[in-house]
Amino acid sequence: MPESELLNLDSLRAHQMFFSGVASMAVVLHVALFVLRSRLRENLACAFFALSFGLMIYSNFEAGLVTSPGREKLVVHLFTVSVAASCFAWLLTLHAVLAIGRSRVLAIFGAFATLSTIGALAWPSPLSNLGMMTVVVLAVAVAGWWIIAAWRQRHPGAPILGTGMILLAACISLNLMRTVGFGLDRHEAIYLPAYGGIFALVSLSLLVARNYTLVSRRLEEKLVEVETLSRAAIAQEQEKQRFIAAKNVELEEQVTVRTAELREEKGKADALLYNILPREAADELKATGRATSRRFEDVTVIFTDFKGFTNTVSAMPAQRLITELNEIFNQFDDIIDRHGLTKIKTIGDAYMAAGGLPDPADDAAIRAIDAARDIVTFIHTRNRDAAVKWHIRIGVHTGIVVAGVVGKRRLIYDIFGDTVNIASRLESQGAPGRINLSAYTYELVRSRHACEYRGKVDLKGKGEIDMYYVANDPNTLQVSSGSTSPAEA
Repeated sequence: MPESELLNLDSLRAHQMFFSGVASMAVVLHVALFVLRSRLRENLACAFFALSFGLMIYSNFEAGLVTSPGREKLVVHLFTVSVAASCFAWLLTLHAVLAIGRSRVLAIFGAFATLSTIGALAWPSPLSNLGMMTVVVLAVAVAGWWIIAAWRQRHPGAPILGTGMILLAACISLNLMRTVGFGLDRHEAIYLPAYGGIFALVSLSLLVARNYTLVSRRLEEKLVEVETLSRAAIAQEQEKQRFIAAKNVELEEQVTVRTAELREEKGKADALLYNILPREAADELKATGRATSRRFEDVTVIFTDFKGFTNTVSAMPAQRLITELNEIFNQFDDIIDRHGLTKIKTIGDAYMAAGGLPDPADDAAIRAIDAARDIVTFIHTRNRDAAVKWHIRIGVHTGIVVAGVVGKRRLIYDIFGDTVNIASRLESQGAPGRINLSAYTYELVRSRHACEYRGKVDLKGKGEIDMYYVANDPNTLQVSSGSTSPAEA
């Protein structure tokens, strides 16, 4: 190989290492700046530009170094792709730095560059080379358009950035013309894109340096202004600070007191809401303003009522009646809570509770019967010393219910369905002092509670159904259906 060719190869390798290294350093620098401050998207665009430009320089030089046809084809393909990517990254950088131009133009150019690249890779020909030249020319045209527009708008970076980008475009265009047989034919012409890239990188660095200089100068001017104002009004400022500090202390004390009051009021409101509604429904109501109705499969409903209540109401003073019911229902609440059931509501002298909601439980029916027996025992014990004798009837049934929050004001958590109706009618068909069960509930509790089969009893609207009485505790007095009512006590 002649000495001149060896010198050319050495020169190519040296230039390839130098320019690729510079591009790599630019990539690392701008990626680091983007990581440190991700809001400056122009750093990411510059990194993309430096990477694609470095690949273009590398492949351009490598084309003069490879000897095998297969590797040469690969290098040509890399050069083609990197040319299109460099042009797109160039426009992307201009768009980010100058904040000018429309994104639609950038998207259309990207699509055209992609199609031209695919065509050049799939069908190499002079026509495909012309397509790649068109990509470069369009990039130069769009860049020139944007830079001129920025110049007209007196953008501070337009002269610096425009100069570097124009030199880059000129160098790349001259080199592409050389590769397709137009223009220069000297060996040194292959270095033109690399020098053009240096011009572009230098222009970007100058623009960044200029921006930093302007920011520093403005900060210095502001600092001098602040120092002047501070010296002129230091006494007034100190007095103001003392006044603000005193006010802050006063406001903090007020905020602390008010916060404590609000927290206390919120606690009271939450406690009241949780007392009215189950926690799950209350939390949903606070979060969304509404509570979603839910269907529950195996819910055991307890329905209680007092025999002769109508006569009691007519014979007893209203205040005394309210006091009596309040004392009784308070005890019912404690019993229901103790057995893990949920109180639903009271209607006059009727009291309704349920087991198995809002959290389903396999032993809900058994716990419901335990609670019902405790209620009967409590009424029996209370009647021993009370002036007014209350005779309670209890109906229990298990089945499907729908539960939800009803109303807009004075909210109530209520349950609906045939199960509730049957429990109510079981209560009305029972005897005072007894717990009347449906056959389905009996099957759920028979392993824990002894029961007495009543036979088939006609239930309004349901026909004849099997009913059972829970066997009374020996210590609990069973009140027959003929016992005196509260009104007769």
